[in-house]
Amino acid sequence: MLNGLIPIVKERLKLLSDIVPMTAFLFSDISGYAAEDLFPKKKDAAATLELIQAGKPLIEKLSELDDDQLEEAFKALSEETGFKLGDLLAPLRVAVTGSRISPPLFASIRLLGLETALERIDAAMKKLG
Repeated sequence: MLNGLIPIVKERLKLLSDIVPMTAFLFSDISGYAAEDLFPKKKDAAATLELIQAGKPLIEKLSELDDDQLEEAFKALSEETGFKLGDLLAPLRVAVTGSRISPPLFASIRLLGLETALERIDAAMKKLG
């Protein structure tokens, strides 16, 4: 895991000590965040739930697609649905990592494991109602 971790966090680190909070999601329970932490700007629980439900099927295809293909799929979903790309990805990032600031989402999911990531996404949807 460490071999995969260093390259994805390296460029986001300002201090070496920043690695601990940025990667805590890999080693600890992240369920303590508030439902509001999932909300993109100017969105409520219902809208956020809709965003997560729209993005989850693409996350389920993680093992079939590389990161570039996933990004393109999310861009296409954004165009198709009219949702902003950032609004689609932000609640998924919080659901998976417990934070708005983390290593890249798709790489984070690969390190964490798809099954665990999907469990966390399901838990986030339950938080939203």
